[in-house]
Amino acid sequence: MDEYRAVYVVSEGTDYGKWVRRCGLKRSPATDPLQRLLKPRDARGEVLAWGKWPHWTVLDALTVTNPGAFDTIVQRIAQLVSPPTIKPLKLTVYAKTALVVKCENPDSALKRTRDALIDTTRHLLARAPVTDEEWQRAMWWVRKVGNRVRSNLAALELAREEYGKAGAPALPRTRHFRLSYLVHRVKEIRGAQDKKDKAKELRARKHLHHFLAFGEPHHYAGSGGLHTTIASGLDPRTSKRLLAQLSPSLWPEVERRLGRFEAPCLAIMGEDPENPVTVEFFDRLTETPVKERRPGFKVLSRAEFAAKE
Repeated sequence: MDEYRAVYVVSEGTDYGKWVRRCGLKRSPATDPLQRLLKPRDARGEVLAWGKWPHWTVLDALTVTNPGAFDTIVQRIAQLVSPPTIKPLKLTVYAKTALVVKCENPDSALKRTRDALIDTTRHLLARAPVTDEEWQRAMWWVRKVGNRVRSNLAALELAREEYGKAGAPALPRTRHFRLSYLVHRVKEIRGAQDKKDKAKELRARKHLHHFLAFGEPHHYAGSGGLHTTIASGLDPRTSKRLLAQLSPSLWPEVERRLGRFEAPCLAIMGEDPENPVTVEFFDRLTETPVKERRPGFKVLSRAEFAAKE
């Protein structure tokens, strides 16, 4: 039976982690700059579903066919790596909806670890071809929501054409990295064409090709963009303006509380069905925020890094 697995570096017990967690639980004091993420609009998004503590993603949450083998690989590879140091660089917005702290790992140990884990766990990812029923259900959902129906149906049809041209490959069985993810890649291409941005179109096509060729998130082919997410439910129409308003008060707090964080281990994450959470995510099929209740994630085990010499 497939099980979810993700690999994080978590900020468990740190000043930064406690600070962001208080915001996630709506316990920030009135003077905290993070209050702007709670009022007048709740912008927490999906962060509560990703685990108890703010984190840096090493491997995304995907289902695997052999969780025991996956866990063993993570444990083995972590033992080959010295504890990496993470340093904050700046506040920024990803995908127009996520407020994140962009970070660096000066010796690139985390990137090497990530690359090794991608290569050695790729064969364990649960994949399957997209069925006719899934396409039909997606069409029904787009019509039901009723937001830009004609445009979203056209994107769905174009995604189906691209998928067919690629030979109908097996894609991750995880729904957030499946049909909506495929459609989002196609929308990126179409958006670049509308703006006549050839460089952006080429980049978007590379993203689509990687997803269809390897059945994994396209960013697995790149650096991974080391970051920790504070909130993922920003309004895409106003997120850049909010970033400009927040940065003067928020960035000094990030620098003070996070500083240079030395990660002691990798956290192997899995679903926590006994503790479901209500979250809001941005649905790429309909381009609308959707609320749902689903299991959160918890730390199943820890893979310690090698002891320093």
